[in-house]
Amino acid sequence: MSQFTPENNVLVGTIPDVKPIILPTDNPFTSRVMQFEKMRITAPEELHITIDFWIQLTEVARLIFKESDIAKPVLNAEHPFLNDDALLQYLPTVLKAVLVELQKKPLTDEVQKVTKELSQLADDVIIDYGRVLLGYTDTEIAKEFQLFLSIALKIVYVKSAILAELPELEVEQGFHHCPMCGDAPIASVIDPMDNGLRYLLCNLCETKWHKVRSTCHNCSNTGKIELLSVEGQESVMKTENCPECKTYIKHIDRTKNPMLDVYVEDLATLSLDFTLAEDDHQRKSFNLYLR
Repeated sequence: MSQFTPENNVLVGTIPDVKPIILPTDNPFTSRVMQFEKMRITAPEELHITIDFWIQLTEVARLIFKESDIAKPVLNAEHPFLNDDALLQYLPTVLKAVLVELQKKPLTDEVQKVTKELSQLADDVIIDYGRVLLGYTDTEIAKEFQLFLSIALKIVYVKSAILAELPELEVEQGFHHCPMCGDAPIASVIDPMDNGLRYLLCNLCETKWHKVRSTCHNCSNTGKIELLSVEGQESVMKTENCPECKTYIKHIDRTKNPMLDVYVEDLATLSLDFTLAEDDHQRKSFNLYLR
């Protein structure tokens, strides 16, 4: 293990400026709205209704994220550092705020029906659903509820990660799941401020943690990691495929365009998922906008 100091978030005795954990700092829904709007411009017309709904929901999430009153979290002594029981208490309030704002928008009859049904749920039921999404139980949640619950849960966890202060601890550079909340990564990223280093990005709280290149995100394989991109297209989104455990993860290089959004680019490259599914590759974490 290497000593980790909270003052500069740098591992002592390693390559300079290698930050093992990078917490989110901004409202992620702000740039996500803009990227969805760009996506709509070039998308086939039959997808416009779906993308319009994603834009509406993300606009609401941006507002509720800004207005939500979430206290600075008290972290667990060991990872995952965020305390689920404490954070789940915010979920009913955040979800209902999302639903109130969403109902102000021109929704389809189907979405209006779902938002009304969700609005009538008791707080303890919403918290139980949150525990299901976090993997505590395998109780079934109605398919039409999952996206709204996931957005509300993400608001709580991203804002808590932003407010958190990393404790003084020793960090292993071998995390397969997020050290802050324990969720799986949605993608691996290279960002311009990270010295060309590869990080995994948490699907829930959007914390990043360092992962050496050519290392599987899911197993201990440090051998050949295969890369796949959309054939015939200049796509910034590729997949990293592990021949050992037969899993894959999306990868995006944002050094030329830091505004690119992982979730939007993931949706734009679903053909990669179909190709890898045919080859029996599995993905550990899926885009919440498809729930």
